[in-house]
Amino acid sequence: MPETHSATLRLFFAIELADEIKNKLNILIQHLREQPGGKHLKWSPVEKLHITLRFLGQTSREKMLLCLQQVKEHIAAIPAFNLQLATHIITFPPHHSRMIAMLSPLTVELARLYQAVEQAAVHAGFMPETRPFLPHITLVRVPNWHHQTMSELIASAPHLDLPPQTISYITLFRSDAANDGQVYKVVERLPLNKTSDSV
Repeated sequence: MPETHSATLRLFFAIELADEIKNKLNILIQHLREQPGGKHLKWSPVEKLHITLRFLGQTSREKMLLCLQQVKEHIAAIPAFNLQLATHIITFPPHHSRMIAMLSPLTVELARLYQAVEQAAVHAGFMPETRPFLPHITLVRVPNWHHQTMSELIASAPHLDLPPQTISYITLFRSDAANDGQVYKVVERLPLNKTSDSV
């Protein structure tokens, strides 16, 4: 059973990235950091790179346990699958850009996984998510006055050759406040169905 200590926890479900992918993204981040304007931005530490599936926010321990049970039931029949990440970066979100991110294609398998987690969260008492699901990996958050810097950084980014990411589980993270920002800690990893021959 997950161990918790606070009355409420700031939680989110996410897909963790394979070490090989994180290492390649870290090389990209280091390249971009050295470009003009890059050193003054808040780049994501490699250990925090992920694809968010569902943000839960401040959640009681009881509601967290209920949500975990619901998610386990909803994803139990979903087979593990491979996901090929994009090879370029963009400003994100599209109409109110405030970060540089790498998009993940919304495949049938990923959409099915997202819907299962979303339905489970709603069944556990969370409000339905009204925003469209745009799977992405946040590389850096950029203040509004650095939009020109964002365009220049994207133009300087090299092409990435990333291997497929095997999705065999999802992770519930807690986000704890620290002096230098948020620290992500694993609460529990929830496996998908690994009996499929698709991976």
